[in-house]
Amino acid sequence: MPDRVVGSYRLKEAIPASAGLGTAAHLGRHRGDGTPVLAQRIDGADHSVILRELAAAAAVTHPSLARPLEWFEEDGAVHAVFEHVDGLRLDQLLDHLRRNGLRLPDVAIFELGAILADALARAQEARDDMGRGKRLVHGTLAPDRIAIGWNGRVVIYGTGLPRLFPDEGRDPRMGPFRAPELRRVGAEGTSRGDVFALARILHALFTGEEPGPSPAARLATARADLPDEVVR
Repeated sequence: MPDRVVGSYRLKEAIPASAGLGTAAHLGRHRGDGTPVLAQRIDGADHSVILRELAAAAAVTHPSLARPLEWFEEDGAVHAVFEHVDGLRLDQLLDHLRRNGLRLPDVAIFELGAILADALARAQEARDDMGRGKRLVHGTLAPDRIAIGWNGRVVIYGTGLPRLFPDEGRDPRMGPFRAPELRRVGAEGTSRGDVFALARILHALFTGEEPGPSPAARLATARADLPDEVVR
């Protein structure tokens, strides 16, 4: 399929919806400086709502939050462009580790957890110019929306952007990472739900087990060797 040009970007590789990065996403590059990007097309939605969400997300800066670089309307759709982190999604890494009977070193999991928690806290604490809370939450956080670059950088995609990163087409294995109250159709994300998702992600990393629909075994039981302050 030939490359497609949208705005200042040349889009190349389509990303399947099962990857969790949107239902109409492509990898591409800026036609001028060659910057690698993740581009999304959003059809059939209220453009004003989408544009407001993009502006709010772009105003929150953190090295582990994927910010929109640019957004615009073209051909009756909204296009949003994000930086692309070259590496693996966390779900891909977890699959590789499980297949080979491996786990990340605990020290690496501690570091990853601290990075993710700091990024989510930054979004939740964000305020506008009037000092009012923006209430930026993720709502659909799971390993498929976390990228780990070959350079070690960790980035979360989708914070504050539920309409750009919907559940449609996602790997169903990502469902159990969501808090039970958020699995209802139409349920909106909450900060508590993001904390639940992060806890389940860390549980999967520490145990090497894929979460199911039922409550996970207590970490203190699955990993009795971990410090009390971790498994509490």
